[in-house]
Amino acid sequence: MTSEDTVLIVDDDVVVRLTAAAILKRTGILANSVGSGEEALAFLAAGHLPSAILCDYFLPIMSGEEVVRQIRSHPSWKNIPVILLTGRASGAEWERAAVLCDATLTKPFRADDLTSLVNRLLGSEDEKVA
Repeated sequence: MTSEDTVLIVDDDVVVRLTAAAILKRTGILANSVGSGEEALAFLAAGHLPSAILCDYFLPIMSGEEVVRQIRSHPSWKNIPVILLTGRASGAEWERAAVLCDATLTKPFRADDLTSLVNRLLGSEDEKVA
């Protein structure tokens, strides 16, 4: 983890976006947030490359699965770690989407679960998995 680490939070629920951003800020990680998959892809297309992405599965118009598929197919974005977030962690669709991601997190989430996952994906020495 570096002082310049940022996470892009993609969720249509403003409370989730604000909560996740506040949790990450307490650990020194800056967050940008958007409310849709389209906004996430536009953010990335504008040249903003976050250190990681926290993406809700159930988004309006474009699902989290489709967002992740587009991220994984883009040469400049495909290696950005993605945490897939959902309130309903079951079903074939979820399992298919989860395979595309680096980690999954179920809502409601605990602050330490979010920070632990992000720190692990960003390579924090304190959180590396053996």
